[in-house]
Amino acid sequence: MIKIIPSLLYALILSLCICSLKSQNATVVGAAKSFQLQPADTIFVSGIGTVYTYYSTFNGTSGDFLIQPKINAPSGEVRPRQGFPGVFESGYAQATSSTALDYGSFTINLPTVDVDSDGNLDFLQLSRPVALTATGSGYSVVAKATFSISFALNRPANNAVGSYTATTQLTGQNPGPPISGKFVVLGYSGKLSYSRSANSNTMSLSVNSIVENINFSGTTTYTISSNGNTLIFPEFILTRASDSVKFTVKPGSLSRSGSTYKGSLSLADGISETTWVDFEEYWVSFTDTNDTDGDGIPNMTDELSTTPAITTHPTNQTATVGNSAGFSVTATGGNLTYQWRKDGTDISGATGATYTITSAATTSGASYAVAVTNSAGSVTSSAATLTVNAAPAPAPTPTSSSGGGGGGAVSPWFVGALGLLLLVRRTRKHV
Repeated sequence: MIKIIPSLLYALILSLCICSLKSQNATVVGAAKSFQLQPADTIFVSGIGTVYTYYSTFNGTSGDFLIQPKINAPSGEVRPRQGFPGVFESGYAQATSSTALDYGSFTINLPTVDVDSDGNLDFLQLSRPVALTATGSGYSVVAKATFSISFALNRPANNAVGSYTATTQLTGQNPGPPISGKFVVLGYSGKLSYSRSANSNTMSLSVNSIVENINFSGTTTYTISSNGNTLIFPEFILTRASDSVKFTVKPGSLSRSGSTYKGSLSLADGISETTWVDFEEYWVSFTDTNDTDGDGIPNMTDELSTTPAITTHPTNQTATVGNSAGFSVTATGGNLTYQWRKDGTDISGATGATYTITSAATTSGASYAVAVTNSAGSVTSSAATLTVNAAPAPAPTPTSSSGGGGGGAVSPWFVGALGLLLLVRRTRKHV
């Protein structure tokens, strides 16, 4: 009997590595959304002999037991039924060493608890212990009858392999003997390396399945949403190192929460040895602690920094004492910071794309420039001169007088008196 554990699938998810200019690394963890029930321990049934029980992917229609005759390899897959949260389904078969006894399918109801809201059910998370019971129902193709089924699943924390015990009871009959075997969570872990440039982003992975320690690797491009919160990858290939078998990862995306990216990954097929599709769906999470600019967005999806380039330099300005004056700069490069300088000395607090002097003084007249910087480099603008002119002297204010004497304008009374005096003198002259 060949037991095939679809570990290669885990790897696919890992190929989600991303990068910034120079190569950087991220860590990856994940798990299949299906779990595996390995063949049960044999039981002896009086009148029949030693009985073997196997599990395999349910084909969702007639309940035919999916088995590959060439290598006699059931997948052991118990997978979530699409559109029915908490409902898992599988096929089963029982046989002696020479005779098929029964086959069919069953469903079981499992808890949908996801305490950390990461999209992966708690009982499938490697870091959590499992001790639960579940019930369900099934159909025997041979007996043409329904049956009830109960499971006990147990697994220690941080261990991919636990145990199961199952008991079935055909309708109207006594319960069958319990059967036991290994309950396996298909987990994986690895390291992602990523690199980025102005023209493309590339991610590569090298990851091992936790159960079998099988290595998988692959490389693909990826794109990023405008806000850096979504990583989008196309279809790509993962290669199994041991035999160069290739597995297709379907296009997908992961969403960012802090420094972690998580979501679902799908394989075209998870176990190449079987003739049907199985172990397709996975949950994955990877963490990138690289954050060069400290803005909370990891480098793998942050705005890509290129060497700053100034497109509009500050220009010369003229101001009058007491009036405002300002300079501005326009630059490209991403994640830019600014530092304005007066005659080559940094101006405290002047760290924006514009710098304004609210009330110019004669001492404000100087040469001004700005250094524009990001993680890729720094560039300094050309200098601009501020000329500060003195305020003009105020114009004199004329004064007026309402009386006859005093300084200032000539009094109209004085003008009249002078005219009268001249008239009297002229009259005396002619007498």
